[in-house]
Amino acid sequence: IATISIYTGVDIPGTATFTSSVVSEDNKSVTFTWETPSVGLNGKYVDPAFVTYQVVRYWEDFDYWFAESGVLDEAQYTFTLKDDDDQDLALQRLGIVSISAAGSTNSSEVLAVYLGNPYKMPIEEAFEDGESHYVGMTIEDEEIYTGSWSLDNPVYYVENAIHRDDLALVAMTEENTTSVASVVMPKFSTKGAEMADAIFNVYFYENMGEAEVFVRDYTGVETSIGKITGNEFEKGWNEVVFALPAEMIGKTWLEVIVKATLENKNEYFIIGGYKFKETSSVQSFETVNGMVIGGVNEIILKGMQSELVSIYTIDGKLVFMNNIENESKRIQVQPGIYIVKVGRDTTKVIVK
Repeated sequence: IATISIYTGVDIPGTATFTSSVVSEDNKSVTFTWETPSVGLNGKYVDPAFVTYQVVRYWEDFDYWFAESGVLDEAQYTFTLKDDDDQDLALQRLGIVSISAAGSTNSSEVLAVYLGNPYKMPIEEAFEDGESHYVGMTIEDEEIYTGSWSLDNPVYYVENAIHRDDLALVAMTEENTTSVASVVMPKFSTKGAEMADAIFNVYFYENMGEAEVFVRDYTGVETSIGKITGNEFEKGWNEVVFALPAEMIGKTWLEVIVKATLENKNEYFIIGGYKFKETSSVQSFETVNGMVIGGVNEIILKGMQSELVSIYTIDGKLVFMNNIENESKRIQVQPGIYIVKVGRDTTKVIVK
């Protein structure tokens, strides 16, 4: 007698997949959505209309997932830090349990998001003692970006890239085709600031990778604030300064993103540290090599003695580069904010 086995009845839902997440303006909550696959754990059809859900939250102290919500009929939830939660910036891990009449899933995708009070400026990270001192630095989805980042000794990748404590952030790829590696810096606030700069300590060398720097707030819109290319500075460690756009000042939280483009596995992009700090509309700046003054339609250089001077717009466009040997030189520019590099000193001036 021939027999066959037939599965009948309701199947257990498969693992839910997150479809969107939006962090609130105050960085204290996140609203997210998900969907249930139509195929259950036994390979049978599951009707989402008959599936309910429960949000779970991971507690590291207990190494356990606890129920965060009651039973939900809709595939949407807003998680908010409670008054008795630690309000410092910290990683929150959330998951979804899908439930049908046959049972519930015992696995879940994880939504990982940093919530809490963003850092106040100034932030200065140089990876002293071989570690990162601010929480929230995140390497973006490797399924989207084929490059990656690693905190490692830069000398392992580029000869002479010696850095204190032997640690830097290195972008790399295993591919011999163009790859992008994206890293998000910790959240910080520009509340109360008049102006603010994002500053990166970058190792420049021949045939290095390039990078574009972005900033985004709770809307999720990324705004480019400039590029870093290999021909901007002399070989070695140099500070690259970007002025944050006016529309990003007064924000409860921001994220700065660095996206490095690497043409092959022999190219790297190396960051030895970063700073986010408040600035003001300074009109002059004295360096060890002379003085930089923002004037009317001009930038005035005084007391320079055989110094390489580079002037950039705030979006990273080079407008002047030359060795200055005169006691005083006036460079005609349009009104605006400029980044001026004199030797290894960097400042920002406003031209009216």
